[in-house]
Amino acid sequence: MWTAALVLLSASAFCQAAKLPKNWIVCKKSAPDAGDCWKRAMEFSIQDLKNGSRTFGILPLDPLRISKIKIAPGDGPVSVVLSFHDLDIIGISNVKISNVKNDWKVVTFNAANPRVTLVSKYVMDGKVLTLPIKGDGPCRIDIDNFKSNFTIRFKKISRGGKEYLEVTKFQLQFTASNAKLQFDNLFGGNKALGNTMNKFLNENWEEIVNELSPALAQAFGVAMKAVSNKILTQIPFEEINL
Repeated sequence: MWTAALVLLSASAFCQAAKLPKNWIVCKKSAPDAGDCWKRAMEFSIQDLKNGSRTFGILPLDPLRISKIKIAPGDGPVSVVLSFHDLDIIGISNVKISNVKNDWKVVTFNAANPRVTLVSKYVMDGKVLTLPIKGDGPCRIDIDNFKSNFTIRFKKISRGGKEYLEVTKFQLQFTASNAKLQFDNLFGGNKALGNTMNKFLNENWEEIVNELSPALAQAFGVAMKAVSNKILTQIPFEEINL
């Protein structure tokens, strides 16, 4: 399994309490349609945060900017030292949520995006299957039919006589039906070798994505944990627990 070191560029969180936006959906846990309500609430809030929020000090959610992911070589068929810099994850807001379960200790749900695109600068050196690979420059990865399973864990914190929620873990796993990869400037800009390698990568996209997925999921989880806590640590629990 690959490991990832992630540095997230984000504004610092406010300490004072904030109000839940009036247009956001609030659900009653005891309601018969609570699961469907949470689905709609989550989809709406993601759309509403697409361009960020001054109220909560949140940068744009789509694209989601991650400053750096560094991936160390593993024991699988893809063994490379790979760094992504200034990584933008595009398509997050175009999501459909399903199967939401929530007891305010653990939330689980499924999500489906028709396409998620990664646009970044990269540095890579190692082997893909049996072939050596080396390069640095721009890259793009389009992941189709991006389906993910989420598990989010919470704890309660007290501040100023009120209770707030804090996310302690934000985990996900994802699958895809196809991916298109393009790494520019491979092998020092040798176009013939670069085109051949990109063709090879796309022919073996599933192995590549399977090797990348743990690191990408970890990076996304850390980023979304930070976003979630910017909101939850500012809104008293009593305002969302009806």
